[in-house]
Amino acid sequence: MSIKQHIPKPMMTVLLKGYTLYAKCKKSLKIKKCLIDAKLNPSKAVCYCPCCDNRLRSFESGYFTRMPNVYNPKRYKGIKQEVVCPICGAIPRHRILATYFNKHKGELKNKRILYFACESGLWTWMKRNRISITTADFFATANLKLDLCNIVQPDNSWDWIICNHVLEHVDEYKQALNELYRILKPGGKLIISFPILASLQTIIEETEHTEKNKKKRLELYGQADHLRIFGADSKDVLIQAGFNVDIIDGSRMDKRIMPVVGPADYDVNYLFLCKKQKGG
Repeated sequence: MSIKQHIPKPMMTVLLKGYTLYAKCKKSLKIKKCLIDAKLNPSKAVCYCPCCDNRLRSFESGYFTRMPNVYNPKRYKGIKQEVVCPICGAIPRHRILATYFNKHKGELKNKRILYFACESGLWTWMKRNRISITTADFFATANLKLDLCNIVQPDNSWDWIICNHVLEHVDEYKQALNELYRILKPGGKLIISFPILASLQTIIEETEHTEKNKKKRLELYGQADHLRIFGADSKDVLIQAGFNVDIIDGSRMDKRIMPVVGPADYDVNYLFLCKKQKGG
């Protein structure tokens, strides 16, 4: 019998609120400690997060290896884990994209930007730079509740779309790409990333939703809720969807942002910049 069953509901509510407040205070103190440390020891603040614009002594490890039922530990073995910003939670791909955005702020101002599954680090960058975005998600709280495979939005209606690590979750990724292309304005841009293993020639996937396949997906794709993992032909997949595709390459960026592969082996250090042709 669960301990919750022995505690009256009003008391449980108070306890949960107390724990939530404790957790927030603990995080706040941790953040202050990191920032004070960087200010007192500037020569040792060798890391930089462009999402929250803070210099730090180091990044920290995440919770991924401590949750084997959710994340396959094998995908994190031998990969540097101290890649998470302790202030805003950004990981390498977020800092890579923020670095790109820092050079293209003018292209984002006064544009219609749709952000699927908005991430905390990049939300921090957007807010800090006063860039207006519309968030979208099918499960989590967002401005719009949208199904990536059936986006209820008009054709040619968005200047920018950001869609990081969502394509591996949907049932029909090709349909999702078609939908993203459809709602993007001619000349508009899609920034997208997803789990990639360069050792794979092409995508492998398993879309059947069963408990048995859940364990199989955890083993093959690194997470139980991932339906696929992409391979070396990922750029071609996007080209086939109609996009002109360039690479936002983290390996050429400032090493202080730690633009590395990680925290999993499929978290590559680049993103795709996809443009819809003006006649599209």
